[in-house]
Amino acid sequence: MQIIPFTPEKALETACLVGGTLRACNVEDYGRDRIERIAEAHSAAALLELAQRRDILLAVEAGVVVGTASLERNWIYAMFVDPQHQGRGIGRSLLQELERIAGARQIQRLGLYSSVSAVGFYKQMGFTVEATLDSEEHGRLTEMSKLVSPARPTGGENPKHE
Repeated sequence: MQIIPFTPEKALETACLVGGTLRACNVEDYGRDRIERIAEAHSAAALLELAQRRDILLAVEAGVVVGTASLERNWIYAMFVDPQHQGRGIGRSLLQELERIAGARQIQRLGLYSSVSAVGFYKQMGFTVEATLDSEEHGRLTEMSKLVSPARPTGGENPKHE
């Protein structure tokens, strides 16, 4: 599995991953209408636009997108891992790479809104709950944050990404 930057050629495949993951994992918590609105907000066209202001990462295995996550300033957005690939460290790898990027930019704290089903994962990754929010538009979300270690000079080493 590799973590790579988003490319326009992967927009449709990434949009399908997001929509499929939402429908498989979140429909019970948020309802079909809300899930479809979120999926539309992550269509291929929307992803191309979001990529202009966000760092979007892709987890790719055997040439297939199996996960994605993005960073805009100090906020993590749109973390999705294909349900058949969950529990294999893909989400962890995506988050670690976003944390590395944030540290290199001297970002001290990362924030995110977690779905109901992902709070436990983010807690395992060191995020703490700041607030639980309920809204008509977004449903129940948990605001979470984590302090980020600043990047340290590596002395010329070139760490490899697994």
